[in-house]
Amino acid sequence: MKNFIATLTLMASTSALAAPSLTVYNLPDYLDPQLLTVFTSQTGIEVDYHEYQNADELAAVLASGDSLDVMVTSQLQLPQLLSQQQLQPLPDTLLEGREAMINPILEGVVVKAGAHDYAIPYLWAAAGIVYEDSQVPQLMGSAPKHWISLFDADQLARTSDCGNGWENMPETVMELYSNAIGYHLKHMSDRRMSKLSKQLQAARPMILNLDRSQTVELLAKGDLCLSMAWSDEARSAAEQRSSLKFVIPDEGSVVELNSWMIAASSQQSEAAAKFIGFMMAPENVIQNSLYTHAYSTLTQQVTESSADEQQLAEVLPESGIQTRVHIQEQLDAEETERLHQYWQQVVDTAPF
Repeated sequence: MKNFIATLTLMASTSALAAPSLTVYNLPDYLDPQLLTVFTSQTGIEVDYHEYQNADELAAVLASGDSLDVMVTSQLQLPQLLSQQQLQPLPDTLLEGREAMINPILEGVVVKAGAHDYAIPYLWAAAGIVYEDSQVPQLMGSAPKHWISLFDADQLARTSDCGNGWENMPETVMELYSNAIGYHLKHMSDRRMSKLSKQLQAARPMILNLDRSQTVELLAKGDLCLSMAWSDEARSAAEQRSSLKFVIPDEGSVVELNSWMIAASSQQSEAAAKFIGFMMAPENVIQNSLYTHAYSTLTQQVTESSADEQQLAEVLPESGIQTRVHIQEQLDAEETERLHQYWQQVVDTAPF
């Protein structure tokens, strides 16, 4: 592990004779911008940094042929990126010794996806329900404890005046709903998926927000009182509005694991590896975790040796969360296409 960390430090601090420029795509607010400045000052490598809102936007960038060197995306996109040969293997300097640094459960996610040589886990979050504690328990009769509170039209009608929200993430929303009513999304029959879609269409008019980039802002402003959100979003919003509460429903939830990878089209693979090495240095993982409110992917040992006591409470998940979440089911290409068609029917039910 010490050799791996030393290699990351060396990669980050070694400047090229003719420093290139890197194009990086990441999720919104998913990196402390101060680290971009530090990276450039240490390496001389300029970073052209972009944010994208969802998997479709990233897919459009990849399809366009525009410059792209490094990206962050979730485990759900890994099989498609690999099948389309959109990734290039990480260099040995990023692969050797990482097992001693990365949480083995999270490392297992990329291994299961066949992406061990292509992706290195960065940060993770759990999906849950965020609610306004001063309103929702009174409107619903009790605080929400089940996912059905967020998907049933009759229950959503009680909180529609103060604002309900989902996120425009079809695989996640459909899996959460199907699990809540006792079904598995993978291998679901077309008839069953059609029925689920119609049930969500009935609830759609009560949903104010589907835009992931606006979830935190609307929650913090009080324009949403009940919403699906990832734990990092919930923590960011609660930092601005203390009356917001976050709960993992009794049925459990899913994990979103986001990883660093190098685009197959990149002509700057050495500089890209330096960038990833810099961002995966333990102190920088901790800094990004604190900035984004997402959880660290480092092992407990590495985290405890890299963060102080106050920071540990922020970068490690709260007690009990890890035992109540699971990795989302990976759909094949045909299942994904079908799900997206049904989800589009849900989205089109009412404007947003």
